[in-house]
Amino acid sequence: MPSKGGSPRNVTAGFDRSIGRGIGSDLRFPTPNPGPVWSRDGGSIYFLTGEVPTANVYKVDKETGDVTRITSGRSVDGFSLSRDESVLVYNAMKATHPCEIWVNDADGERKATGFNDRLLKRLSVVEPEHYTWVNELGGEIDGWIMKPVGYTDGEKYPTILEIHGGPLGIYGDGIYQEFQLLTSAGYCVIYTNPRGSGGYGEEYGATLNGRHGTVDYRDVMGFTRYAVERFDFIDGDRLGVTGGSYGGYLTNWIVTQTDIFKAAVACRSTCNRHSHHGYSDLGYKHGESGNMGYPWRDEDKLLAQSPIRYAENIETPTLLIHSENDQRCTIQQAGEFFVALKELGVDAELVRFPDESHELSRSGKPKHREERFRHILRWFEKYLK
Repeated sequence: MPSKGGSPRNVTAGFDRSIGRGIGSDLRFPTPNPGPVWSRDGGSIYFLTGEVPTANVYKVDKETGDVTRITSGRSVDGFSLSRDESVLVYNAMKATHPCEIWVNDADGERKATGFNDRLLKRLSVVEPEHYTWVNELGGEIDGWIMKPVGYTDGEKYPTILEIHGGPLGIYGDGIYQEFQLLTSAGYCVIYTNPRGSGGYGEEYGATLNGRHGTVDYRDVMGFTRYAVERFDFIDGDRLGVTGGSYGGYLTNWIVTQTDIFKAAVACRSTCNRHSHHGYSDLGYKHGESGNMGYPWRDEDKLLAQSPIRYAENIETPTLLIHSENDQRCTIQQAGEFFVALKELGVDAELVRFPDESHELSRSGKPKHREERFRHILRWFEKYLK
């Protein structure tokens, strides 16, 4: 947009990705995202975004709209560019290594720090194995499996399905302490990017608008069935499911639709799309985006997408973990679902964390993050081991 005013011009209309969206992780140490950064001559703009499996720094030509990827091979969280553009410094991670500082200059691309190296040498870190599966539309979807530490051929292992938040979150080459913890406790971990995820373009992400609990549910269930069939070491009789935020919502939805999972852990979840509209700090924005509905005119549509409506179908023991100061997915949502589960006689617990926000699993107090892990392990140990 001209500095003296005028109409804005979209220079990334031909780049079908959500600008600024990174790869998911619960073990990141991000530098501040600088947002769009002008080149020295004003002819191009640098920016950061995720495209499965990594997030990278890109450059777009202001006049032509041509996009060039600057980094590769790892997931960038934030970057800084020298004034003459000769040095690019960025913070990046991989699925087996937390963030380190990298430098890209005339001498090439190199890792400048090793903050985590000494610790990682003492740990058994599992490398996720990437594969693709085909959903009901015939589209190839990314999936990952992590084998448990000490994996032995011929053994069958309890397996946890992890569901990301968003729903525009992105699974890719990002490290999850939670996944590593589960594999160290003897579980397989599987995860995928169902329809509604980011990192694949507008059509893939927008297909879920106003359809929560439909194509997303079919994708994660199709993925789970495929994983059980493909990997003979997955014990199909000992499956668990967990997720946070939107992943918590879909966990709640899943237990109302199927009993294939023997235990569920719903973190910072929602269960009522009708009341969520007024309670959440972003609920009002869902009218014309995620929910495509308003309580005063679309009650049936919103409740049709709400797990609470179908609670009487639940048989799966469910643990609800929630932060009392969560303004995104308010604790009222966990309370509604917990009361329904108890009234229906389902084995359920609600763990409330004081003085924590929606970011408990990523940037909460260390003692609370550890306690959260202990509850998750306890619940799955009780029903899957």
